[in-house]
Amino acid sequence: MTCDDAYAALRHLLSVLTVPERDKAHEFVLQCFHKSFIDYISDFSRSGLFSDIEHEAHHLEVQCTFRILEQAPDGIDFGDRDYAIYASGFCRVGVLACGPGTGCDILPTWPADEEHGKNTRLEMYKLSVGNVVEGIRNKKSAFCTQFCIRLVTARWCFYDFNYFPYEVLENLVFERSRRHEFIEHGILKQIPVKAFLYTNVVYRARLQFRRPTTTVANLSDPWKSSCRHERTHDRGQSKEENWRTEFKMSDIKCRSCCQRLEAQLEKWKTRYPDHLVTVLFTSTYTYFVEFQFVDPDDGVSEWTYWFVYEIEEEERRKLGSPL
Repeated sequence: MTCDDAYAALRHLLSVLTVPERDKAHEFVLQCFHKSFIDYISDFSRSGLFSDIEHEAHHLEVQCTFRILEQAPDGIDFGDRDYAIYASGFCRVGVLACGPGTGCDILPTWPADEEHGKNTRLEMYKLSVGNVVEGIRNKKSAFCTQFCIRLVTARWCFYDFNYFPYEVLENLVFERSRRHEFIEHGILKQIPVKAFLYTNVVYRARLQFRRPTTTVANLSDPWKSSCRHERTHDRGQSKEENWRTEFKMSDIKCRSCCQRLEAQLEKWKTRYPDHLVTVLFTSTYTYFVEFQFVDPDDGVSEWTYWFVYEIEEEERRKLGSPL
């Protein structure tokens, strides 16, 4: 749609919309005078416009997002500017790395001068990346693809773990039905456990414990009564003990879980140094790890840890990071 087409259409809506002047269209957004207008066009029985406006809006958002990302396959670099990505408009999830692409192939709907054109292209790209992050957070199938996983792992300087949906990303890439696909295409790597140091485990860890209930009577309960963090039980029909929990690596109120992770990691490094650990590398100094094993002492208890691992670039290269 050209600038003339857009403003010709908007001319009929000036009583319900605030429309910026043409030369300031890149600085402002359309705004409704009153929510009733949105209610009206969203109600098909009244307006006859959209039978499912949310579906159509999502479809359009997906189309626009991927069009822009395809126009900048190598990222974007407009020099010293703000490359932060925000979720829901105000929470910073991280900061993008620059380039190596220039972003010059991103095509705004209508032209602006050079400086405003750069700002517009950058904002279009950042909004598109933000849409992918939110799509993954909300488990939208259109964004749970190899392309999107590579985008949210290969184009970043750092993540803000207070808002970046790393747990959803971990669940997506380490999910058993897709694990082989991601390993085959190089998104996931498998590395011997001997390469890992407990001191590089940061932020927080998640744990899933599973064990057949028929064996519980003969084995000790792995849950410590002193633990202050919560655990959630899987209420499925299978005859097994199955629960999850999460603990901070710096939480002095529950050192037992941290100490147990450290002891288990060291045990496997000593006894089974070539045991494979699954890794999702990123372009930042952090990456995501799944450490899974069956307890060698009882042969039935399955432990799965997911944690964030911090390491310098040189060490990442030694471990075979493709980023």
